[in-house]
Amino acid sequence: MPITNVKSTWVSGNLVFDQKADDNDAGIDFGVSGSHFAVNFYPGDEKIYIFGTPSGENSRTLHIDCEPTGAEMRRGALAIDIWRSESFSWAGSPDAGIKISVDSDAANASGGAIRSIDSTARNRGADITWVHGIHAGVRNDSGSTCPELIGLSTRVENYGTMATQMVGVDVNFSCESDTGGGSKTGILVRNTDASAQTAVDEVLKISHTSTNGFTYLVNFAGATGESVSTGTLTQSGAGNVLCDARIACVWNGTPYYIALYDTAP
Repeated sequence: MPITNVKSTWVSGNLVFDQKADDNDAGIDFGVSGSHFAVNFYPGDEKIYIFGTPSGENSRTLHIDCEPTGAEMRRGALAIDIWRSESFSWAGSPDAGIKISVDSDAANASGGAIRSIDSTARNRGADITWVHGIHAGVRNDSGSTCPELIGLSTRVENYGTMATQMVGVDVNFSCESDTGGGSKTGILVRNTDASAQTAVDEVLKISHTSTNGFTYLVNFAGATGESVSTGTLTQSGAGNVLCDARIACVWNGTPYYIALYDTAP
């Protein structure tokens, strides 16, 4: 497929491909076909730039469109490999596979919003084994020392005016049908190692470095359906345990209750 609407020129030492002045097309279609196509960039200390000034919601600066025809595509549509040789030392900042910075300085920003990552995984076909929106894994190999391993770290900062809320982790469920017998869990914490390794110290640890601390440990925001109800508790083989409310929980498949009191002693 010959390319006839492109001209190449040198501009300030750069090889530029541009549209011919007499071509009526809106842009340049640069096509390469073949069973194997490889492009090697050796920019040295320079950077590789892809410029774009999208003007509409459907405009894209870089678009990767893949339609797999094989049994799997486990390598990913976009793969980034960074391999630091042992001969290089660490300066202090982490090597980042993907670093995204989205800044908004628009005058009418109050009418819009920004997201650094927008990830959606959706099953549109028949039955599927599983769907994960994001999978993040960290590992320290045997024989190596790593003072800190964190699977997912998030930090929420506000130095302006916070009008509605600040949320570290937001889990939003929409389950139309649960006739398959599966469970619905907002946050699942598991220790899946079957070998003779040490147990996890805490399933949930709440800590703060502020002198203000936390006003409440748990906020059951709804009036009903929050596993909390008024009334007393009855101990097995004994009389009632006076309390103002109770929290329903389950241990090894058996329901239990935690007493609540609206007045501190």
